[in-house]
Amino acid sequence: MKKLIVHIGSPKTGTTAIQNALANARETLKSSGVVYPRGLINRISRNEILDNHNEILDVIIRDPKNWGRSSRLLYGDVDSERLKKTEGSRFLNELKGAERVVLSAELLFGYRPDDIGKFFDLCRECGFQQPLVVAFLREPVGLYVSMAQQVLRGSAALPPPSGFRMNYCGSLGKWTKRENTQLEAVAYDSVTDVVNHFGQLINEHMDTQVGGKLKSLPNMNKSISAEAMILLQDYQKRFRAKGENRVTHEVNELVEVFRSLNNSSVKQSKPQAKPWVTAKINEINRDEIEALSAKFEVTLPYSPPATAEAAPVALDESALDVRDILCEWSPKTLNNLIVHSLHELASNAGTKADSNSRKEDNLSTWARNVIAKVLRKSDAS
Repeated sequence: MKKLIVHIGSPKTGTTAIQNALANARETLKSSGVVYPRGLINRISRNEILDNHNEILDVIIRDPKNWGRSSRLLYGDVDSERLKKTEGSRFLNELKGAERVVLSAELLFGYRPDDIGKFFDLCRECGFQQPLVVAFLREPVGLYVSMAQQVLRGSAALPPPSGFRMNYCGSLGKWTKRENTQLEAVAYDSVTDVVNHFGQLINEHMDTQVGGKLKSLPNMNKSISAEAMILLQDYQKRFRAKGENRVTHEVNELVEVFRSLNNSSVKQSKPQAKPWVTAKINEINRDEIEALSAKFEVTLPYSPPATAEAAPVALDESALDVRDILCEWSPKTLNNLIVHSLHELASNAGTKADSNSRKEDNLSTWARNVIAKVLRKSDAS
């Protein structure tokens, strides 16, 4: 019988690391009879094949108006029907010709029921009658901090903790309504852990040992420090209009500078939610965590503070500062990060173009003016 493993995320649980490991081991997997199909071409980089199957499944299954953000960015301006006939047909033929296949697309976790139905129809069309659906789940507080980092890449606005309610059971339930569907739901631990665990699932489900060849590459953790989050929000407040949400090249450059300095020039602090944030998120997700354990036998860490700390009375959750939600950050480290970041940004600017002809960009403006403002806030804290 043909076998299929479908990794559906969820987001922020090492999905990129799993996809990168699978893509790098594609030929090794294939030599053992396990196929990890090629995704679409990244139209921005031109020559890079996407490691995941988010975009190709969007093209085949969903109406373009329901595509994920990356699909719209990369392929929103092309003829979707033509793309479906060319790349979609190529992808389906690869599935039909294989006996053992692995797919990975974290956007599947949020698919609507009708799109999930279309996905299962696709599986049957390709000869897969009983796919194994794999989902990794992250405890809500850690997920909130990770999502806050992601949000700051496009906007200065932070998500309010009081509205951060998960729907794990609802998302998983949509995938178990179909007959002959096996579900493996796993509590997320770390990037290395999920890659190793996924390799074990390949070995067990597909009767092979090739899953042990999956390796988590170094620097796959894309998180940034508490101090970097403070500086990133400061930058976004200066150059993002209220309500604007988009990731720019300058933001990506700034984030890479912060990450390159961590553990080398500047020992930075791991972001930790304040007790009131932890208490609030755990409180509104307690029923969901208990239901997840009862229905799907997944136990997520749940450790509310011994003494619940209320949010500051005057705190407006619609205009949160990073300092409002994080408790572990150092003014001294913040100062060091500013100094080293300014040096790196100045060096990068010098390599890009002749400074006499280069128009001043937002990063340069921010670099010149940020020290006084940020350090005043540090002193006040």
